[in-house]
Formats: sequence, C-alpha cells, structure tokens
Amino acid sequence: NLFGHETALSSQHDHGVNRDTNTFSSVAQCDVANEPLVLHVPPTDDHDSLMQCIDPWTNTVASVGLRATGTQECLFLFAPADWNGHVPDGVTRITTPHTLFTINVHYTVSGPGDLPAVARLQDQTWVTPLSRFPEPPSTDGRTLGDWNIAPFNERVMEDLHFWEQLRAWMALFPPPDADRPLVWSFVPLGLLGGPE
Repeated sequence: NLFGHETALSSQHDHGVNRDTNTFSSVAQCDVANEPLVLHVPPTDDHDSLMQCIDPWTNTVASVGLRATGTQECLFLFAPADWNGHVPDGVTRITTPHTLFTINVHYTVSGPGDLPAVARLQDQTWVTPLSRFPEPPSTDGRTLGDWNIAPFNERVMEDLHFWEQLRAWMALFPPPDADRPLVWSFVPLGLLGGPE
C-alpha cells in the first residue's frame, strides 16, 4: 500500500521486460481487504502519464492518466464490490474485482533537465487508507497491513508444491470468465477442489 519509485532512467543495457528508456516508473502493490485506499494523482501539466491498475490475473481494472482522465489533479477510491461505505466528496470510486491489485505508473521524461519535475510528480502520487484521507500515507514503519495469503496444504510432496499453491490461489482469486474454459481443463489434475 505504498509506491516504490524508479529514480533513474533505464538504459538499453538494463535487464527487464519492456524496459522504457524515457519514462520513470512507479509501482504499488495494493490490498483493500481491511479498508479502501484513496489514490492521489497530481496535476501533470504537459507530462504524459499512464496509471494502469491490474488485478491478480493482470487484467486491467482501470486506467488513469492523460488519455483517460486528463491532466488535472484527481482522487480515486479503490474498494471491493461488497464495500458500501461513504465515498468522500470529489473522489471517484473504482470497484476492484479482488482485494489485491497493482498500480503501475509511467511518467514520460523529455530529457535530463526534466528529471526533477517528474520526480516531484512521483512524490505527489500516493495511496493512503481511507481512514487517513486526506492525509498522505505514513511511511513510518512502512506498514502494509495483513495480506490475504492463500491457504495451501504444506504437507504435499515437494514436487507438487507449485500445483497446490496454484490450486489455492485460483480458489482465492477466481479467474475471469474468459479464462474459465482453460481453468476447467484442470479438473482432471484435481486443481479445482479443496485441499487434501
């Protein structure tokens, strides 16, 4: 429930998937099992930005940024479908299909002289628990809350640990409808039942 920010531009020699050499990236792994989170997006002026919110299956839940919501300052509340609390004035609700999700942020950097301005945008991009809003998050102790860890049978043979964890995670985070035919093909493997 805190952002980690990239502080240097990537180069062609860096390792990673889809490395972008003209953006600063930030990532927040989020958990709204205990309470909703409020995302603060600063005014980005002429900076191109994209915030992609994805579920545990990497499906896009929401997009925020220049093309989707413009360049103005805005606030979003992330909460699961069964949450029915009060949404503060001026805050737009985004319903998450699961309690865990990821926010990937990309701010375009136009050159070395632009680095301080983009770093300020990163500093002003944050998530905070609803109970703390409108205050930004506290980083003292970097408390992340209690994660929903899928219960799995640790007594299975070591060779089956991966499959048992997959079974447990699929039960905790049911796949989207489009993936159901693939998931049902796992029935003969015993991956859709309870722990044994």
